[in-house]
Amino acid sequence: MSFFDRDKDIEEIVSKWTEQYLFNNKKYFSGEYIRNTDIQLQKSGVDIILKSHEIFKDNKYHNIDEKSATSYIKTSLKESNIPTFAFELDYKNKDNNSRNDGWLFGKQFDKTEYYLISWIWADIPMKNGGRFGKTSEVTFNNILKAKLFLISKKDMHHYLKGIKVTRRNFNIISEKIRRLGETKIIIPRGNPNRTPNIQYSEHLEEKPVNVVISEYKLKQLSIKTWEIESVINN
Repeated sequence: MSFFDRDKDIEEIVSKWTEQYLFNNKKYFSGEYIRNTDIQLQKSGVDIILKSHEIFKDNKYHNIDEKSATSYIKTSLKESNIPTFAFELDYKNKDNNSRNDGWLFGKQFDKTEYYLISWIWADIPMKNGGRFGKTSEVTFNNILKAKLFLISKKDMHHYLKGIKVTRRNFNIISEKIRRLGETKIIIPRGNPNRTPNIQYSEHLEEKPVNVVISEYKLKQLSIKTWEIESVINN
């Protein structure tokens, strides 16, 4: 199984968990929830559709792309989540060396209006010698907790434009980091903080290039946040 297929399976598990513990619980969500089953619409960046006046301040349906930090699952509720999230600029095609536009700027994902990003805790074994859980062990029943941020795609693009990462130039940035053979470039140059940065994960099968943003900044950009444990009063 490829990393892509593995991550897709885990994200489907996380989505079903979120459906039960977030969207089907009036304590956390007031509105209408629809899970998209149209394959073509999924390929366009729509996993779920939400309608909530409380959240969006309107009576419209909004297209949401669900993304989870499934490579960084914590195994103990005493531990904090990794304090960043990666947004995909591009990745290597599975059957050749060509690059595909990632979900952050790719035109094929233009139907996405919002990202629902999440960090997960699960009762699973740790990876050998690692700080995170074995993703292959994740099931619906062993997820302990999720932290979720709902972020407007337009707001995300506006923020990135301020640090000179745009739909027009992201391919140039991705090519530059691969050409230089670096794994991380802090942006903008001279920024004393570790984020935002561009990361090239050459060790992964699909060799993605991501823009990595701090949880602190993402929380500022969010229009709604949740922190939910699986043991709750329905």
